[in-house]
Amino acid sequence: MGISTTGDNMVDAVLYGLDGREYRLSSFKGKYVLAHFWSMRCLVCMSAARELKIIHEKYNDRLNLVSINMDTEKSLWEQGTRRDAIVWANLSDGLGFSEGVGNAYGIVGYPAYVFFNSKGAIIDRWMGFKPGRFEEKINAYMV
Repeated sequence: MGISTTGDNMVDAVLYGLDGREYRLSSFKGKYVLAHFWSMRCLVCMSAARELKIIHEKYNDRLNLVSINMDTEKSLWEQGTRRDAIVWANLSDGLGFSEGVGNAYGIVGYPAYVFFNSKGAIIDRWMGFKPGRFEEKINAYMV
């Protein structure tokens, strides 16, 4: 399997919440899905999380926001969750870059994003944080 790209269907990854509960990425289909790949060690991710909180509150009726932590140590994931005040879906497979969902989507740095339509097809992907970019992407695709 190659790296997923625009137009590809969602890779149905098995992920876990901090409470150990199992989730499938595909369970978020039905609304647009913005997958946010992040790490506790990423300082830019803090700025992104502040803006994502606003996006979550504003578009929750049409958009499932799913933060996917890429740290391999659960304690870092927990610390980052508290630091960034993540209250939306916050999941991990604990495998980092080299395996699992990070590898399937070709994640090589943070923050990184994969945007899906409501049927689970990739409509965009990008890396890095720029204030206002989330609104730009939402306005471009969620008409």
